[in-house]
Amino acid sequence: MAVPMALTAFTGKTLDDRGVQDFEDLAPLTPGFLVQSPSPNAPSFVIRGISSNSGEATNEPRVSVFQDGVSISKSRGSYVELFDLERVEIAKGPQSTLYGRGALIGGINLIQNKARLGLFEASARAEGGGYGYRMGEAVVNAPVGGTLALRLAARLKQRDGYIDNLLGGKAFNGVVTQAYRAALNWSPGAALRVDVIGNYQKDRHPGTGFTSLTYEQTDPVTGRVLASRENWRGVASIAAPGFESSGALGLHREVWGGCGHRALADQQPFEPALH
Repeated sequence: MAVPMALTAFTGKTLDDRGVQDFEDLAPLTPGFLVQSPSPNAPSFVIRGISSNSGEATNEPRVSVFQDGVSISKSRGSYVELFDLERVEIAKGPQSTLYGRGALIGGINLIQNKARLGLFEASARAEGGGYGYRMGEAVVNAPVGGTLALRLAARLKQRDGYIDNLLGGKAFNGVVTQAYRAALNWSPGAALRVDVIGNYQKDRHPGTGFTSLTYEQTDPVTGRVLASRENWRGVASIAAPGFESSGALGLHREVWGGCGHRALADQQPFEPALH
């Protein structure tokens, strides 16, 4: 029986041509889909006006995120770089039958490029821009014998912050991200294919510039007014004693992930085997 559903899909080439690097870049291209990400540690995915923005580990998301069918829906680890993808699918509306109870409002599925047998290819690109923005990305696919293939992909991205820290130090809302992926394909015969993919991402952002719309920015020690309430005039934030083991403000996040797929000759698409 065929069941209709509202689905928006983009190929990896379309994402590259449009310059899509993360979910926030994807949202303007997708009707009914909005992403708010003051920090990769606390994203908010909104589908048809209903949000999923709780960071509590015990809460079920209402918009689920998947990598090759494997859930990465908990908010602390769901916001990942979009690179070297085969396609992205965004299913809008209740999708609990297809994606489980965490997809009450919708589901986002990232289908990553797998390693390809008998093919050597390599590509690289770099970008630069204002606020010290620089991004480098590289992909290599190489055969390893007759039945194995390995694919490696990486992205390094950095941008200075654009909201001044009125108490000194790095400006807020900067970006420091490293993302790596390794994919292995083993095809011992025409009837069997096994794919294994591992992901690692590290974020070291200097922090998000949150301001009060009620109180002026003041020195926490002297009480001296440093700036008015407008957030473009800077932010006066400092880590309190004992905050995160007396560490500095900012995001220190590391995300690991892995999945395996197996397929017989008559099985399409590949079925998730482990995570």
